[in-house]
Amino acid sequence: MKSILEPNRLKRSFVPLSEHKANSAFELVHCDLWGPYRTPSTCGAFYFLTIVDDYSRAVWVFLLADKQKSIDIVSQFFCST
Repeated sequence: MKSILEPNRLKRSFVPLSEHKANSAFELVHCDLWGPYRTPSTCGAFYFLTIVDDYSRAVWVFLLADKQKSIDIVSQFFCST
């Protein structure tokens, strides 16, 4: 009988490891848009856009009142980098 306190011997990583690794900044970028959150932030945002550079692991977070603005934010972000 397995004890409840016995650690699970078959542990898997939450995020699968990728074979694709960036060799320089902005070679591989991950973007995630999530929302709507039920309670707005203090600036009125219901949506959150995160951009992660795979190479440096730098993270940018944008708070958005409307998810349609995410297209403009992503375009401006990549034009400035």
